Amino acid sequence: MIALRPGRPADAPALVAIHRAALDAALPGLARPWTEAEMLAWFAGELLARCRTTVAVQAGQPVGYLAREGDEVLHLYVTPALHRRGIGTTLLETAKAAAPGGLRLACFRRNRAALAFYGRCGFRAIACRDATANAEGEPDVILAWAPPPDSYVPLGTRKGESA
Repeated sequence: MIALRPGRPADAPALVAIHRAALDAALPGLARPWTEAEMLAWFAGELLARCRTTVAVQAGQPVGYLAREGDEVLHLYVTPALHRRGIGTTLLETAKAAAPGGLRLACFRRNRAALAFYGRCGFRAIACRDATANAEGEPDVILAWAPPPDSYVPLGTRKGESA
């Protein structure tokens, strides 16, 4: 069973391992512009300290995570052995529920599995960028998701009531 909880700095080693394993599985040969120590420091001191990070936990161990800053999803990674079990979808649906104005994210163009996943989750391409847009030197796609227009409910009201 998967449980979700907020990320904390102590999760940095596990999340770095998930991040690296997921990228290695999806994109063999992807450049690694940062050392393991640099990634650990950035995850603990920046990502987990300033971003809204949700960690998926199974049997007490992190198995996936989603980090976002405002309406931008910065990271969504799941342990490769647990792909296609709903963990990424659960993390993304949780982020969508907390983002009434929609979400945006960047995805490497050659990551076909991730692009298909985001498409199934309602994201649409809004821009393409060349390899200079990220440290890995990979062309990417900016994707966006917007909630359906009828899902907007003004604060202090319920669907079907007047404001």
